[in-house]
Amino acid sequence: MQRVFKEQLDRRFVFGLAICVTEVSVWFYDRSGLIGTETTFDIHKEPKKFIRVIAALTLLPPDRLGWDLSMQLYRPFAEKRFVHSWDPSVTLEDFGGDAYQTYWAFDMPSPDGKTRERFISVHGLNLVPSEIICGRATLVWEVVRDDEESKDETRYVLKQCWRPMSSHREYYFYEQTISDDASAALNVGKVYTSEDVHIGAEADTTLAMRRGLTVCETSIINAQVIGSFIRVKAMAGGSAFYSLSTPPATDPNPRVLSRTLMETYGWPIKFFKDIPELLRVMRDAVTGHRTLYYRGVLHCDIGLGNILICPEDNDEQKTHGELIGLDHAKSTKKFTPPVVFVDRQDWDHNAQYKYWVFPLHFSRVNITENAFYALWIRYEGLLSRVGKYVSDMLDVKEGLEDAERPLTCEDLDEYYETRSRPDFSAHETLEVPQTTTLPFASYEVTEGLPYNGYSPVEHNSIHDMETMFWILDYLCLTRDGPGGSLRKELKEGNSGGAANSVEQTVYCFFDSENVQALAHNRRLLYADHKNVETYVVEQFHPYFAVLKPLVLEWWRLLRFAYFSGSYTPMHQPFLAALNKTLEEIDKKPPSKQSAATLAELERRRKDLSRVHEFRAMQKAAGLG
Repeated sequence: MQRVFKEQLDRRFVFGLAICVTEVSVWFYDRSGLIGTETTFDIHKEPKKFIRVIAALTLLPPDRLGWDLSMQLYRPFAEKRFVHSWDPSVTLEDFGGDAYQTYWAFDMPSPDGKTRERFISVHGLNLVPSEIICGRATLVWEVVRDDEESKDETRYVLKQCWRPMSSHREYYFYEQTISDDASAALNVGKVYTSEDVHIGAEADTTLAMRRGLTVCETSIINAQVIGSFIRVKAMAGGSAFYSLSTPPATDPNPRVLSRTLMETYGWPIKFFKDIPELLRVMRDAVTGHRTLYYRGVLHCDIGLGNILICPEDNDEQKTHGELIGLDHAKSTKKFTPPVVFVDRQDWDHNAQYKYWVFPLHFSRVNITENAFYALWIRYEGLLSRVGKYVSDMLDVKEGLEDAERPLTCEDLDEYYETRSRPDFSAHETLEVPQTTTLPFASYEVTEGLPYNGYSPVEHNSIHDMETMFWILDYLCLTRDGPGGSLRKELKEGNSGGAANSVEQTVYCFFDSENVQALAHNRRLLYADHKNVETYVVEQFHPYFAVLKPLVLEWWRLLRFAYFSGSYTPMHQPFLAALNKTLEEIDKKPPSKQSAATLAELERRRKDLSRVHEFRAMQKAAGLG
């Protein structure tokens, strides 16, 4: 049944029969899980029941058997160009060489919702999740508008998923970035249109598909709970004839089929062409995150595939970065106003007195009025916390204690905000890592506990910035340069010495399937400020040596923020470090493009020519 979902992308659900000698049970499989009949029946003793089952599977209309009426095969050279996959005229050749080369047609609402527009897939971008059980099963295609003259070469990206009915459509979060200033959201993905798919007048949900079926413990199989699954064996005459795994008998999470048509097209960040592009795209992603954050949206699920290198004007070399993938985002309408600086004579008497005695208690340095006031407001008038913050900063930031002047907000990494900060406290604290990309997740999010204490943690912007940090680390550890090529130490057949050391680092911090182990290892890194340099940065591929200072600066910022309790947004210091690194690189004479860079540019040219070739094929079929 799982294979059916993999091979038939236009299936919403699947029926199956389990036959043990003469005993039969009926099974139903959709994106909310797998369920089966509570009892079996004997085909010899109840032949009419068996006939009814076979008749239903033969005679029910396609939508009642699980096919998706909202998508059709597109056959440019056939007389009937748009047909459903079950049409008698369909042949194997109509499905192309593989699932990625099959052409599908989708109807989507126009942006104003008044009309429908048809789009045709040119190529599958990610179809691997098609066989996922109990999940979103997100599929992604590159598509173009159905153009009778075959001239429009504007590409779009169609994203289809089975989202939980309890969550917002992805467009809801992108919508928060819409404004009159088009440049304000330059680094955030753009949505053309979106919808929840309907069958007739009813939304296409797993709840509607199941038609009131309830899930309960079965009485006709031997079941053993193994982790989050139940292993079941059907028995006949004392012997097992088949076995399968299904989630335990719990209320399924109802899901709805949702489609989002994106104007944003690009390549995952691992396909960078050189170091400057990698840094610019990372900078754009941080900028995009900042845009979302200050409009009340927190990403919560940043991964390698959510930071895109986007070509401009179909130019493989002229690019910018965009942040996409808001499926798991959260939002708020509640904001905390920024610190408003006032003259010292307008401070309350307690603040004035504490500023006067501050040098007496903390004689190592003095700080400006604005720096003191910003920290005073943040720590709610606790002088000891202000002093500890300053002392900790002196310990980790070289040269600060030797400054012959009062330290400013910038000196102390106190990037006070001039905009209202979103307050996500209305959301429940995280107890399990349900909304984050685990290989890059902060320990605090994964375990729901802070690095330096025991109180619950609310996923906030600092955790997404830590994810950015781990993504950059991962690329520096696993790649050997431009184009996304895996470094030789991590390829099959390489072992021993340096290869073992690199493999161990990648496994301990990224590849282990044990989520708790990944979280524990990251927590150990925070125990000492030198740990990241010793255990991670020293394993970087030589190509990325120029990025070591940047990574260590990000690490210093993160570690200090966590242990000082300074959970302020990290966008400004992260961007400052990125810009500084880019400036230093730009000062160096340009080098000749490497073979890896040239190969990546050629890959991009071929990728960007796909729509043009598709239109040419349509014209050859007499459609243009």
